[in-house]
Amino acid sequence: MARKFECLAEVWRSQFHMNYYFLTPGPSSYSYGDVSFTPPIENYSKFGSGLQTLSADSCSLDIKKSSRILQSDWFSVNLGWVGSEVFRDVFDEGDVNAVKIDSIVSRTINLEVKKNYYFYEVARQVDCFDLQKSKYSRSRGLVRVCSKCVLDLDKVAGRNYFFVDGICNFNLVVSEHFVNRISANLKGVDLVNVDDAQWRV
Repeated sequence: MARKFECLAEVWRSQFHMNYYFLTPGPSSYSYGDVSFTPPIENYSKFGSGLQTLSADSCSLDIKKSSRILQSDWFSVNLGWVGSEVFRDVFDEGDVNAVKIDSIVSRTINLEVKKNYYFYEVARQVDCFDLQKSKYSRSRGLVRVCSKCVLDLDKVAGRNYFFVDGICNFNLVVSEHFVNRISANLKGVDLVNVDDAQWRV
């Protein structure tokens, strides 16, 4: 019986004392590109109505800013986020669409693509920014300046990845468990602990 309670206590600690990180494209990452879906999707927006908006079979990407070798594992494009195949098996909770990118080109350089890439749509926003414990200022309903970011872990409820609703930090938040499941060393990505995150927009 005592062992059972020890196991339950360990589960509780792992869920409510887990570290969380903003998955942030690094300074050497690829900051912009145009996505084209096949078949075409009209008026698609990353701030749209969720997974039902993305029904493409594949897509192509025209990189606007990059080095000659594309090997970053996670970066932003005009309509959302692009990641390498290492994320496919980690996004496994039923609220992510992964559309294969079958063509990546650059109009300015000869681009060497090192990995297989997908356009990822994550339909999960959580209203978990702790307004009582964080240090911030808001404008037009959004947290645009933050010097101390605290998440309400009761609202996070053990989720392994999500976007935080109501803040001007649009990077995906991932759990320590999520990070540990990615076997490869991430390239072109900074894992910024939520406790250390600051922004001004």
